[in-house]
Amino acid sequence: MNKQVTELPTASSAKILANVAETVALVGGPVLAMIKLSAVYPGAWLIAGIGVLAFLLAVLLGQVGFMRLVTNRWKKRALARGLHEDQTRKTYLYARLIPIGSLTAGVLEETARFALLSLMLPYAAAPWIIGVAFGLGHGGIESIVLGLASGVVGLLDFLLPAKMAGLTLTGVRRYRASEHWIGIGERAGVTLCHVLFTLLVVRTVLTGNILWYFTAMALHATMDFVWGSGRLRYGWSLFRCMLVPWVTALAGLLLLWVSGGLLT
Repeated sequence: MNKQVTELPTASSAKILANVAETVALVGGPVLAMIKLSAVYPGAWLIAGIGVLAFLLAVLLGQVGFMRLVTNRWKKRALARGLHEDQTRKTYLYARLIPIGSLTAGVLEETARFALLSLMLPYAAAPWIIGVAFGLGHGGIESIVLGLASGVVGLLDFLLPAKMAGLTLTGVRRYRASEHWIGIGERAGVTLCHVLFTLLVVRTVLTGNILWYFTAMALHATMDFVWGSGRLRYGWSLFRCMLVPWVTALAGLLLLWVSGGLLT
């Protein structure tokens, strides 16, 4: 008996163009911004590198390890209670992992920013520029990694034969061209948020007012929680999810503007 082979659509020209544009934007955007910034502040690349270090410390060493430990504990507890996989996902992912993961991201990433900036800013003459460079490093490395991953998967999607037995690597074949364009907008908003979160932490270090550190933490955690709940629990469209970081960025800008900038 012959197995039925699933016919998968080949990548259209519009999808290829959108995928290439997304890769170029996500990788080239932060790099171009840093080139422009380094023309004003020669030490910007070093500061951005420290921002990358903050990202690695907070996300890879802290958040990923912590969430893996929590997930494994909850999964064992759920299985011991006789819950099957779907119930485990609904009960523990939606009800617990999303809020705890969001809070963990806010706490660890903003604390890493605060710790490193506290060592740097007492000797700095240009705190605004340092904050922007640090934020571009922190958010830019995430954008670059996602852009490269999108490019690699898109290339494989283009090169693989159309006839495959239902195999779709990461599901990118189901993406429409418009969703790649939306991805550019979303990542730009997230990177802007990282810059604004950093400026709030810079203000904390310069003024000694710890409330700005907690404000950055709260905005960060709220953004991740709303995005995660909307996308994973309620099935929001990518366009609606794209608006989440931009609304968060607007809130951060308004806070800085209404309160008089960094130094008050």
